Amino acid sequence: MEALRDKYMRAATPAEKKAAAEEVQRHFVEIVTHVPLGEWVGVRAVRSNIETRAVPPPVIAFWGITKK
Repeated sequence: MEALRDKYMRAATPAEKKAAAEEVQRHFVEIVTHVPLGEWVGVRAVRSNIETRAVPPPVIAFWGITKK
């Protein structure tokens, strides 16, 4: 990957840059480093009959919430 990055940075013409960028894209398609599985949003409870003292955690958590 470093060699491909250097090749892109040293490219003299836009055509060479485009070719180098395509090689980088091909490289990342061949070696899957991560798979985006969607979107995550923290749990929010905003109503007059719900009371929370929970700090937004890095994972979904349902403790610290009570219904009046």
